[in-house]
This record gives sequence, C-alpha cells and structure tokens, in this order.
Amino acid sequence: MSSIASVASAPSWSHKPSRAMETQGPHISDLPVDALLEVFSRLPAADLTQGVTGVCRAWRDFAMEPAAWRSRRVQVAPRKHRPLTAAERRVLRRAPALRALAVSLRRAQDLPDKLSTMLPICEQLRELQLSLPCLSADMAEDAVRHWPRLQQLRVEALILQENSLERLGELGQLRGLQLATLQPAGTFWGPLRRAIQQGFPSLRSLHLDARCDTDSTANMDETVGVILGTADRLAHLRLGVLVPADKRLLAAAGQCDRLQSLHVEDCTAMTDAGLLCLAGLRLQSLTLLHARDVSTAALQHFLRVADLSLLRHLDLSGCPALTDRVVHLIAARCSHPPTLVAADCPNISRQALPPVVGNSSAPCTVAATARVMLATPARPLGVV
Repeated sequence: MSSIASVASAPSWSHKPSRAMETQGPHISDLPVDALLEVFSRLPAADLTQGVTGVCRAWRDFAMEPAAWRSRRVQVAPRKHRPLTAAERRVLRRAPALRALAVSLRRAQDLPDKLSTMLPICEQLRELQLSLPCLSADMAEDAVRHWPRLQQLRVEALILQENSLERLGELGQLRGLQLATLQPAGTFWGPLRRAIQQGFPSLRSLHLDARCDTDSTANMDETVGVILGTADRLAHLRLGVLVPADKRLLAAAGQCDRLQSLHVEDCTAMTDAGLLCLAGLRLQSLTLLHARDVSTAALQHFLRVADLSLLRHLDLSGCPALTDRVVHLIAARCSHPPTLVAADCPNISRQALPPVVGNSSAPCTVAATARVMLATPARPLGVV
C-alpha cells in the first residue's frame, strides 16, 4: 500500500469536482484510497477495464492498481483460430497483478501445443484452473516455465498424459493440487504416484477425483502409494466419488499425521475396521459420506478412542449407524461440540436435536439439509 499512498499524494491524482458536484454533496472520489480500491475490486473485470478507466486519469490509475486485481478471478475461453476476444485481451493486458486465472477449452481442436501461445504471461499468477479435453506434457511444461510461482492448480481433463504429471511436479511452490479425470485408473494413479515421489515439495492440499479400480490389486497399490507419498506433509485430503474408500486406502490416510481435514465422498466400501484406521488422527474437519456398512458399535468405539479435541465439523450424511445415542456421545466427548451434518440419516429422531448431555453446555448442532452436490461428481467433469 506504500506505492498506492505515494501515488495518491501526487498532483496527477487530484480531481477537482465541478461546481455542480460541490452543491450535491460528497462525491465517490472523496472516499479514502483503501475504500475506493475496495469498490473497484468488486467490479466486473470488463467494467474495470472499460468503464472505470474512461472516467478520469485518477480512476484509470486506481483501476490498474494491483490491489484491485489480487482477489479477482478472470475466466477466459480461448479458441485456436480466435485465441482471445478483444475484451479478454483488454482485461489480461491491464491486469499487472492478476492472481487467479481460469481457462476453459472444450474442444479438442482448440488445444494448443503450448498454453503461452494463447495466454499472456501473468508473472504474479498464483492460482490456475484448466478445464481441458487433454493435458499434454508440452502444455504442462509450458505452465511450469511461465507460471513457476503457482500455489494452487486445478486440472479437469478427460486425459492426463503421463509426462504431464511429472512436469507439474516441478512446481516447487505448489501448495494445493486438484485433479479430476475420467481416464482409466491404470493410466493415472501410477504416473501420479511417481510424480509425487519426485516433486511437489510444498504440497499441503490434495483433491483427487479419478477412477479407482478397487478390484485391481496393482491399481490399489498405486492409489495407496499416492496417499503415502504425501503423508509427511499433507494437511487436507479430499477423495471424490470416483475413489471408493476401502480399508487399505483409509489406513494410508490414517498415516498422514499432519492431516487437518479429511473428506471422502464415497464410503460405500468402508467397513468397521476401515473407520478405526482413522482413530489416530487429530482432525478439525471429517466428512464420511454414505458409510452404509459401518455399524453403530464401531462408530461409538471410534468416537471414544479418537482425539476429538480439535474437531469442528463432522459430516456423516447417509450413515445409518448415526443414532440418537451416537449424537449424544459426540456432544459428551467434545468440550466444544462440532457442527454435525446428518442428512439422510434415518435413525436420528427429533428428540436428539439438540442434545444436552452431562455438563456439556454447548449442544451439538445438526444440519438436516440435503447435500445433493456431494453425491455427484464435480460439475466441471461434465463440461469437458
């Protein structure tokens, strides 16, 4: 903000209101610099580059300040024969501090050899989302070369070439990785495991939604290897609906000592033994959806032996084992009972909402709203 303050004090920024404006009272230009930048940061990108910049020189300079763009996500949909529209080029050219960019290519014929042939080089880019029919090794290498400071990367593609995952592993500052693909399991988990072994030193958050063939021993070995390869540094793990969580997979997650949040969207293959594999974690958020085969006795035992001191959010939607007694046990075991999401749990009665057990002064909150989106694949998968 020091640069902003110095610019604001410069004579070129002075804006003398007209006589009509003086009689009408305060003008928007009279706002402090921080307030005006906050207003500009909430405007659509097209308005910021077209409407605002044409008002006066002061507003044009304000609109190009990095503070007006850092929290903004710009989305573009280039084409091979029409890379970017005039409006998209104008936005990207005038965004010196753009931090988040989403790129959507829906047709295979629009795929470039290199992303830089279609997109400008935004040196401050920290978050990149790619929705593509295919991510090639050349495109991944181009992303690493031109956006080496990426901290968040989201890739949604029907096909992820093997070498592309290895190239992405060279992003040394990447903290969050989200991969969604519908390609066969045998061509995804192995390359991803090798990429994690060789790279991603700063990775802290991993979100995977890819086919996992639990009937194949080799494929399950690779899937478990992906989790174990990040066990020493992973804080957030999310497994999508295409990754059934069986005992081996949950045992691997249970070895992630630094894990703060675990989200599993398909627990239909979870057993009592699989649930107990998570008892050693100290989680702040735990989501286990559709755990139909877990017994009430196992769930009660898990709640008794697990460390719930940090737990603030618990989602057990679609779990028949969740009963009134279990809800009361959660409230009794936690000094600060977490928010409990219990949609589609038929064995909870109204008498358990909310429970007050023993000396627990804070009741357990139950949200009974349906969570349809969590039971379906991520929406962008249907786009590519």
